[in-house]
Amino acid sequence: MTLTRGGMALICLILFVLVLSIPDNATNFIVLSFFLALLLVNVPYAFLAVRGVSVYRDHQSHVKEGSDIRVNLRVVNRSRGSRILLRFLDRGPGQGRCEPVQVPLLAGRGSETVAYTCQAGKRGIYKFLACRIESSSPFGLVNARRSVRSESDLVVYPLYYELIGAMFPFHKSYSGMTSAPGSRPGEGASFFGLREYREGDPIRKIHWSSSLRARTLMVKEFEEDMHSSVVIMLDTHKLSVVPDGADSNLEVAVRAAASLANHTLVNGHPTTLMYYDESAKCLRSDRAMGDLTPVLDSLARLEASSMKPGDALLAGGASIPRHANLILVLLSADKDAMAELLRIRARGVQIMLVLADGGDAAGRFAANPWLPAMMEMFEYAGINIIVLSKGDDIQAALSQNMRLQRRVRL
Repeated sequence: MTLTRGGMALICLILFVLVLSIPDNATNFIVLSFFLALLLVNVPYAFLAVRGVSVYRDHQSHVKEGSDIRVNLRVVNRSRGSRILLRFLDRGPGQGRCEPVQVPLLAGRGSETVAYTCQAGKRGIYKFLACRIESSSPFGLVNARRSVRSESDLVVYPLYYELIGAMFPFHKSYSGMTSAPGSRPGEGASFFGLREYREGDPIRKIHWSSSLRARTLMVKEFEEDMHSSVVIMLDTHKLSVVPDGADSNLEVAVRAAASLANHTLVNGHPTTLMYYDESAKCLRSDRAMGDLTPVLDSLARLEASSMKPGDALLAGGASIPRHANLILVLLSADKDAMAELLRIRARGVQIMLVLADGGDAAGRFAANPWLPAMMEMFEYAGINIIVLSKGDDIQAALSQNMRLQRRVRL
């Protein structure tokens, strides 16, 4: 509990009147008593005003970077007495305090809902912390405060962009055919038909309503996915991260990976995001089919790791199918990772490399004198390359049509 400016002014006035009251003056004593009464009434009233009040917060569970977060605060008065001039200062997700909101009158045993808007910052997992209630009623002389525990989580997804054009020649299908004429039962996501139950079929595939009508167990079959899969491997090596506030090369790489995943999913390719999970100490593979949400959720939680990209590619490269497509997003021109890419390409995997090192051409060649020769080998092997230098437009760079094999100038 603290004095407001009005309260401090009143204290000064009381002291001034007290000095004038030294020569016994009844009028001054009456004025002094009135001022003291104002202060003494304000202290307990403000103290009790912030008690007996609960706050419940409601907001979106996830938003994109830079978008607005609309938060609704439901304020409930559990006591019989009314409350006036209550202020609520919420703690936003990673950005500190939000703009205060005010409830002029809260009836006894009643509730009110107030709303405010704040802006989401960088991708990540954030917590709304305790909400602070303040009141200086009824006279504005003393400000009473109380924090109400009301924690909630918010997932901030990375930005992603709509890409235009084909980035590289995806394999059409596992069998080399288009999906339309080759429809057949398999392990895809689209419903294909029903058949009788066979020993060993999982129970979750039984279609119970059809089984009742047919008086025998019927099992759902799904159409084989004739689109080839895409694996997006993201380098998270912390020694390759170039800090630049909210726009480090890691953040650029994350946005590039999200944009690429959105593009491949929109075009019907099952997509797997592969990265090293520092907290679990393992290489994670998060698969998505038609829905970008699993990829965005993983990217929101992603952190820089101790795993070198060459080691990650060596560990995860063997699991990439022959007719899959690999998109590797590197934070630096790592020689071991690039050499491993050539070995994976020799197996028939279609590859695109996105280099997001946060530098420029001169610094890139000066730091890596072996890079021109490696680029020649990549061109010969048919590995497509996109370079994201500092300040580049991610959407424009990734929307380049890479169907024609051509030399990419760094």
